[in-house]
Amino acid sequence: MSKKALADLTWESKMSAPERAFYNSDYLALADELGRKRVEACVYEPVSFKLPGGSYTPDFMLLLEDGRVVFVEVKVERRTKSGRYFRGRTYRDSRSKIAAAAAVNPWFTFYWAFETGGGSWRFELVEREGGVYVEDRRSNRR
Repeated sequence: MSKKALADLTWESKMSAPERAFYNSDYLALADELGRKRVEACVYEPVSFKLPGGSYTPDFMLLLEDGRVVFVEVKVERRTKSGRYFRGRTYRDSRSKIAAAAAVNPWFTFYWAFETGGGSWRFELVEREGGVYVEDRRSNRR
C-alpha cells in the first residue's frame, strides 16, 4: 500500500488545520473547562445525527471518564479590521444544525470550539433550547 493510500485511511488526512490542532492536543483545553475530567477518547466525525430537514456530523466526540459524551464543532474565528468577528462561510449552516442536534439529543453535550489564532481557543456551550450560551472561557495552550 502506498503512503498516500495509507494516509487516506487516517482521520488526519480529512481534517482541516484547526481540526488537526484540536485533535492533536487542544481538546485537553476543553476537558479542563469541563471540570478537569479525563478524556478517555477523542474521535473524529464518529456519527451523523438525522435531523428534520437533513443530517449533521459533528467534528469530534469526546468520551469523558465520568461517562459523559461531548460533541464538538471546530471553527476558525478571526477579527476583521473593523473589529467584527469572522467565522467562515460554513458557520451559519453549522450553527442551525448543531442547535437542532442539541435540542433533539438532550443526553449529550454540544460545544463550539473556536480557534482564535496563536494556539488560543474559545469555547461556547450549545444550549438545548436551540440558542447558544456564550461562556467567556479562553485557553492559551502551547
